Amino acid sequence: MAIRNVFVTTLSTFSGDSRFYYYYATVNGERKYFTGVSTNEPGAKYILATQPVDRIVMIGSDRTWNTGDNTGAWIDEIDTACPPEEDISSLSFLEYRLAQFVRDEERDWENRLARIDPKRRQELQNLVREVMTGNGYRDAELWFDILTEKPELVKTLNQRIQDDIQSGYASPEDYALYGSSGMREFPELKKLEEGDISAQKMIEELRHMKDDAFASLIDREAFLLLGVTTVEKRITALELERQKKQNEALTEIISKLQQLNSQLQLELRDVKSRRIDEETAYTGQYLYDKLNSDRKLRVLPGEHREELAFVPLMRGEIDNISGIIQAIYASFPEEDEIRLYVDVQGGGRTDAFIRNQIFTVLNNETDSRISIRQIISTGFEKQNFANLLKDETERYRINDLVAGMHAFVNYGKVGTLKRFFQGRQDQQDYLTSLMDVMENIDRAISLCDVERLENNILQLRKKLNEVPEADSTSAEIFAVLKAGIERDYGKLLESDSIDPVELIRWAKRKELIQQTLTIIEARTPELIINRKLLYFPEEECEILEDIKYYHSDKDKQKEHQTIEQYLCKGYAKDLKKDVGEYRRRNVIEVLAEELNRSYRDQKKQKQREYNYQRVNLYTQLTGPYINKLWSLLDQYDALNKMRNDICHPTGDHPQPEYENVRKAITRFVDTLDDLLNNGMNR
Repeated sequence: MAIRNVFVTTLSTFSGDSRFYYYYATVNGERKYFTGVSTNEPGAKYILATQPVDRIVMIGSDRTWNTGDNTGAWIDEIDTACPPEEDISSLSFLEYRLAQFVRDEERDWENRLARIDPKRRQELQNLVREVMTGNGYRDAELWFDILTEKPELVKTLNQRIQDDIQSGYASPEDYALYGSSGMREFPELKKLEEGDISAQKMIEELRHMKDDAFASLIDREAFLLLGVTTVEKRITALELERQKKQNEALTEIISKLQQLNSQLQLELRDVKSRRIDEETAYTGQYLYDKLNSDRKLRVLPGEHREELAFVPLMRGEIDNISGIIQAIYASFPEEDEIRLYVDVQGGGRTDAFIRNQIFTVLNNETDSRISIRQIISTGFEKQNFANLLKDETERYRINDLVAGMHAFVNYGKVGTLKRFFQGRQDQQDYLTSLMDVMENIDRAISLCDVERLENNILQLRKKLNEVPEADSTSAEIFAVLKAGIERDYGKLLESDSIDPVELIRWAKRKELIQQTLTIIEARTPELIINRKLLYFPEEECEILEDIKYYHSDKDKQKEHQTIEQYLCKGYAKDLKKDVGEYRRRNVIEVLAEELNRSYRDQKKQKQREYNYQRVNLYTQLTGPYINKLWSLLDQYDALNKMRNDICHPTGDHPQPEYENVRKAITRFVDTLDDLLNNGMNR
C-alpha cells in the first residue's frame, strides 16, 4: 500500500491583476515569506514547499479556464514564460506560476515594474531607507519583519509615497517636467492657456495620453494635474469676463470647460491611485529582494512530477460531485491511502460549501481510503504588508463535530465524536469520561439493553452537569455539544430517574424502531402498575412473588421477568379474553376473581405445597377509559408479537412492514398519552 498526497484548490476568476502580495507561514518553527499574485497561489506554494505532492486537483467554474488550456499536464512540463495577459485564464495563470515556483524562476516583477524610470526607483529606495531609519531601524531584512507585524508603519510608508512627488515639487509645471519622458509638450494645454477654448481637443489629448504606451503613470498624472490647473484658471478668467462684460455667450463655453474639468479630475484620481499602487509594489519587491534566501519559502527538494488536473465545478446545472471525487481518486491503486491537503481560498461561497461537504463525507466514511490531513487558508487584509497563511485543520474539524453530534443525537452513534475529541490537544478529563458514557449509550442502543440505556442516560445527566473550564476551546465545543444533547434528550435529563413514557417517546422520535419495541415490552407493565392504570394492594406482593416463582419454575425463560410483567402478560390475556362477555361493566372487580381462579387451578395441579390465596386487581380509570386500557393491552400484545417477528422471522410469521410497525407504535403512544393525561385526571 502506498500513500498518495493530493492537493485540492478551488480557482477564483482571474481579474488580470498582476500585483504581488506577500504571505508568510511557519515552517519547522521558522517564518518563511513568499509572494502571490492571485488568491489561488499561496496555499498551493505552501503545500509544494512542505509535502511531496502526487496530484494537484483544481476545481473551477467555466469562467476559470479556456478551451485549449492544459487540463491534465505535469507541472514540470508547463512553460514558465508568462502567457499573454489579455486572454489568460485562472487555470493557465496558476499553472504557470506554480511551474515558476517549482523551478525557482520567479522573475516577472522586474519587467512588470519597468515603467518606473531609474530616477524614480532610486528615490523610492531612498524614501524606504528614510522611513526605516526614522523609526529606529537600519536593516532592510528586519524592516520587512517589522512592517509585517505593524500595519500602522505600512500606512506611514504608503502615505510618504503618496505625498512624495507633490511635496518635492513646487508647482504642477515642475511636476510635469519630473522625468525624461515628462519633457514632452502638451500643445492643447498651451492653446487653452492662450485663450483658444477647445474642450474637445483637450479630451482627445487625454485619450492620446492614456493610449501612449511610452507614457509613464507620472507623465499621465502630470498631464492631468496641469490640465485641471489650466482649466480651472481658464474658467475663473471667463467667469470674470462674463461678469464684467455681461456676456452671456460665454456661459456655454464655461459649462463645457466645467464638464471637462470633472472628467480630468476623475482621471487624475484614478491615475494617481494606480501610480501609488505601482510604487508601493516596487518598494515591497525592493525589500523582498533584501531577504536572505533561507527566509523565503522554497519548493520541497527533489523531483517534481506533480500531475495537474482540472475539474469543472458544474456539469450543466448539476454539481459535479462525482467528477471531483473521481479526480481525487484518479488512477491510484485501490489499496493506496489518499491524504488530502486542501486550500479553502478561491471560488464562491456556495462552491466552497459544496466542496467542503464532499470532503467531510469522504473523510468520515468508516472504511474510507481518504483522510483530510491539512486545511489551509490565506488571510488577506489590504493594510497588511504580508498576510498569514493559516492552518485551519482544527477549525475545519468542526464539521466532524457537527457530523458526530448528528450521529449521536439521531442514532446514538458516538464514533465520530470520539475521533474528534481524541484528536484535540486541549482534551479535558471531563470530555473523556463524557465520551465513555456516550459510548455506553451507543452500545445499549445497539444491544437493545433497556436497563443499561437508562442507567447511562442518568450518568449522561451527571456528566453534562459537570462544569468545564471556561477558557479552553474544548469547553466552548462542549457547550455546543451539551446544548444539542439537552434539546434531544429533553425531560430524560431533568430527573434522577427515567420516566419510561419519556424514554418511549424519545426512542420513537428518533425512529429507533426495534429499540422502541424493546422499551415498550420491558417498561409498559411497570408503567401500567406504577401509574395505577392497573394496580394491586401492597400487602399482596408476597402472593405475587409466589405466582412469579411458580411461573419461573414452569418456564425458565421467564425467571427474569418482574411481577408487573406477569400481571400484564398473564392477567391481561385473560382480561382481554373475557371483556366482551361482561361488556366491560365493573370489569376489574369481576375479572379479578376469575383470574385468581385460573391461577388457583394451575397451582393446585402443579405445586401442591402452595395454598391458594386471592390477589385483587384494581384501576383508577373510569368510564370509557377502561375500554381504552383494554385497547392498550391489545396493542401491547400486538407490538410484542411484532418485535418477535422482527427478531425471529419465519415462514408463518414474516417480518412486518416498517410503516406498519411505525403506525402501531404511534397508536400505542397516543393511547398511552390519552390514558395518562386524560383518563387519570377524571
